[in-house]
Amino acid sequence: MRYQEGTLGDPDDCQLCQLEQATSLENSAMHTEPHAPHDDDDDEEQFTAAMLAEAVENQLAAGKPPAAQASFNKLSLVGYAREEIIELMSQVLAYSIKQMLDSGQPFDMPGYERLLRELPTLPELADEAAQ
Repeated sequence: MRYQEGTLGDPDDCQLCQLEQATSLENSAMHTEPHAPHDDDDDEEQFTAAMLAEAVENQLAAGKPPAAQASFNKLSLVGYAREEIIELMSQVLAYSIKQMLDSGQPFDMPGYERLLRELPTLPELADEAAQ
């Protein structure tokens, strides 16, 4: 028996469907439009930043991990704008994902939550201060 994805939900609500659609649109655009070499890198960086920001927004909406909302509230109280907070939290998520990929270990949720609580200090800066 082969797994086949059902059609119960609205594709507009499915993040995987949206990601797949965005990727296919991006791939078709690459084959039809001439781009300068640096444009592809910029597009990829913008796409990655958007996906990280969406992941952070989803964490806030779900209330998981709890440190996400706690960090958001702390930074809001000290005067950071929502966009700045999402950017900082996205950088922590990117750092944590990179650590996972580099180490070959599972995602370190306690470590991720610790880094969120340390905001506005970013992980790379925290690593340098510890040395």
